[in-house]
Amino acid sequence: MGRPERGLDAVDGPVERFVAELRDLRRTAGNPSYRELARRAHYAPTTFSSAVSGYRLPTLEVTLAFVTACEGDVMRWEERWRLADSQAREAATRSTEGVARAPYRGLGVYQPHHAEWFFGRERLIAKLVGMLSVRRAVVVSGASGTGKSSLLRAGLIPRLGALPVRPAFLPILMTPGRHPAAELSRRIAEVTARTPHEVALTVVVDQFEEIFTRGAEQAEFLAALRVLVQSPHGRHRVVVGVRADYSERTTDLLSPADHGVGRLTVGEMTGPELRESIVRAARQAGLAVERALVARIAASAPGTPHALPRISHALLEAWRRRRGVVITVGGYEAAGGIAGAVEQTAESVHTALDASQRQALRWTLLRLARLDGAGNVTLLGPVPASHNAVAAAAIGRMAVAGLLATTPDTVEIPHEALVTAWPRLRAWLRDANADRLGGPPRVLSGSFRSAS
Repeated sequence: MGRPERGLDAVDGPVERFVAELRDLRRTAGNPSYRELARRAHYAPTTFSSAVSGYRLPTLEVTLAFVTACEGDVMRWEERWRLADSQAREAATRSTEGVARAPYRGLGVYQPHHAEWFFGRERLIAKLVGMLSVRRAVVVSGASGTGKSSLLRAGLIPRLGALPVRPAFLPILMTPGRHPAAELSRRIAEVTARTPHEVALTVVVDQFEEIFTRGAEQAEFLAALRVLVQSPHGRHRVVVGVRADYSERTTDLLSPADHGVGRLTVGEMTGPELRESIVRAARQAGLAVERALVARIAASAPGTPHALPRISHALLEAWRRRRGVVITVGGYEAAGGIAGAVEQTAESVHTALDASQRQALRWTLLRLARLDGAGNVTLLGPVPASHNAVAAAAIGRMAVAGLLATTPDTVEIPHEALVTAWPRLRAWLRDANADRLGGPPRVLSGSFRSAS
């Protein structure tokens, strides 16, 4: 039989059970040497020996290569891998609750109370703050996934109180809801009621592009913003965050020409900015990051759609797979990396659900997003959360994995990167769009590949 396998033979957890089953598969195949398996699959022998060591879950790619070399059922093993991955991540989350705070937000936006974890954008923050000392209105634009919302929320808002102006700026953060003008009026009344003396407001409107879908509400809201911009003595400020493809539509909307509007473009992070955002956040949590991991992310980020949320999700998954206090390349690769982490996590959660939960999840996600014929994504959330136990269980699994954002009453997709990076969800949305337009519905199989 040869030398015993390294690692843990006790089947205590999902990783141990899975690699034990891989070892059983090898024995069933006649116990070929790792050198022989590597020759069949064009991998290094050490890759396969490490895969079944029991110390960590091997990547899906390595698992399927190992299974193919052992002449196993690839589709069946892919399902088993995704189930083990989902169970391992949930176990890791439970074991670290209260022990170490996650230094990364995944697909979620950094909020004002996350400022201590928000790094890498100091230059842009300083530029934006400087603009506000001389401009009454500033438009912050950039492509989706470049971090505009986090810049406004976790970068700008916590620094407003430090601006050398009197009275100090009081922030109002909002997105254009169903009745944005009424919402703005209510928020201003709340702030002024709490402050007996004269106030200076900074109204930060995130996702400003939503105003262009509000019809009659649009003019009323813009008029209310102009009143602030044109206030006596220039006390108030207005900052809007808008997607780059809507930026030109903001020209002359906020202020007449004599006041002027500042414009700040948020581009992709540079290599040094990305390194700072990764390393300093980990250090804040008492952790370290392997240098090779930072280099790998910096090399793969340029040109990747929705790069920052995808990187953040991959790092969150690597954090869950960390070794001691070190976030490793191995954990990042096992998570799927920037290219595959969102899809891998989503598929693992989906696999772990039963049939009724999968159906409820699909129904929920179709309420939260739309995909038009050109492939453009529109997020519709937040929407009221279902109190059905089956749907709640499915949504809860997705929320634990960082793929949905929930409150006790609502649920939403935290970023459109979930749609662009998960083929199964894109297929669901395409089918729903075809049904709305009267096209023939497609039948999805259980495999995400055939659904994409």
